[in-house]
Amino acid sequence: MRNDAELLTIMFNGAGVRVQTLNLHHLELAKREPAFRASIESATWVTADGWPVRRAFNALGYRTERVTGYDFVSNLLNDGRTRSKALGLLGASPNVATRFKHLTDDLGIQLVYSDQRRREEWNVRSIVDELNRASVDILMVAVTPPWGDLIANEIFESGFQGNVIAVGGAIDIATGQQSKGPDFVGKFGLVWLYRMIREPKRLFARYIFRCLPVMILDVIPIEIGAKIKRRGKAVQVRVTAHTADKELA
Repeated sequence: MRNDAELLTIMFNGAGVRVQTLNLHHLELAKREPAFRASIESATWVTADGWPVRRAFNALGYRTERVTGYDFVSNLLNDGRTRSKALGLLGASPNVATRFKHLTDDLGIQLVYSDQRRREEWNVRSIVDELNRASVDILMVAVTPPWGDLIANEIFESGFQGNVIAVGGAIDIATGQQSKGPDFVGKFGLVWLYRMIREPKRLFARYIFRCLPVMILDVIPIEIGAKIKRRGKAVQVRVTAHTADKELA
């Protein structure tokens, strides 16, 4: 998935698609939880949600922009094509869900399904039946990883006929319940720092003790390896050209 526009096009035009956003937290969870890793690998499409993953993708030759759950929700709400689609929301708090319903109503968007029960109360088969009866085109799962991504995958694998994407806290931001932060925070790749300063008790251990090692041990080596490979190819080209010049002489 290369950019926001491509994601919207796929969600509008396709059917039976599951999109997986991918950031350092997802990578860390995938390393220690086989079921979570399998859910990522089975996704129809994957987006680079976060600059470290985007850099790793680009180093591997997959040219992509940063495509986040929040940007998707924001673009979805501001795209005229959304008025012809039926949306569903699974997760978020009741207060946030009510705000989101008011927001979609004001924009002339159909939010035809909304479920804010505790995840322990969810029955995937029943949820899928309700979603299909409501003819939901796009389901947004507003639950933090790993649970949001796992339930999104279960719903997708259990016969949901629409498209599904786990958006984490994007609905909270879209409704003003949480702050996205100043533009420069995203521009300089400091969203993680901004969020950690605002919620240190919840995020400090996650970012410093879990995500940072993934950055150091996995993402940076990918970038270094890609640079070495490119330099090796450049040297080989120069040697080949030099040899050819000698033969011609």
